[in-house]
Amino acid sequence: MSDYIKVPTSPKQGLLRGVEAVSPYPRINPQQRHKQGYSQQQPETTDVKDSRARRRFISLRRLIDELKKTSPISKVDFASADVELRNIGLAIVEEALIDRLLQLKIPLQSIEPLLQQVDQNRSSIELGSGRRISDEESTLFPVSAKGLSEYNLKIDELNILPGHYDSQIVEQIDREGHYIAEQNRLRLTFSRLGPALTSTGELLKLKISVLLGVLETDEADRRAILYLRADKSYALYADKLINLSI
Repeated sequence: MSDYIKVPTSPKQGLLRGVEAVSPYPRINPQQRHKQGYSQQQPETTDVKDSRARRRFISLRRLIDELKKTSPISKVDFASADVELRNIGLAIVEEALIDRLLQLKIPLQSIEPLLQQVDQNRSSIELGSGRRISDEESTLFPVSAKGLSEYNLKIDELNILPGHYDSQIVEQIDREGHYIAEQNRLRLTFSRLGPALTSTGELLKLKISVLLGVLETDEADRRAILYLRADKSYALYADKLINLSI
């Protein structure tokens, strides 16, 4: 008797009774949406992207939309804006500073050395943001610039020679630590340089700020700056990848 059992190579009919043939699974159409409780994410439409972009620089867009009805607005690059803003700011200082200091009864012998300091410190003059604009009126624009920040030229750490100044200045410095005088686009901030009065008068320190334009930044700290030019038109500078229609 043989030790091996022969197994048939092909099953006879009825050997696998109860097992049915499996029908082929239908191919999935990659274009067909899934129905298992969620929908396939669709690419953002152009309208959504535009809407998201429009949420940036809302206050500045509003201001530009109002201004361009009556005034020309030009786009400028950073280098051009930097040079132009410095020249505008220094021109305002040269034009208005002396008269304003005389109005505040700053002695002439203290003004002349101060102007020399301004001229010597031209290379260290800074451009930067200032306080938020909250009032409805602006010395720069015929319409409200509410919601934006000032963009200023700043000259800090100027020393005023000792002198006997208006008592109002000294009294307010004693109370608040500083005295601020604003006129049009020029802001002067006085504070005490020395500890007290000397035999020749008070020692004062002065910071000069000139309002040049307005600034708005987005969540990525990108800037858009709108400023008033000497010819009363407006110029717009915006960091890379910002599309502000004018």
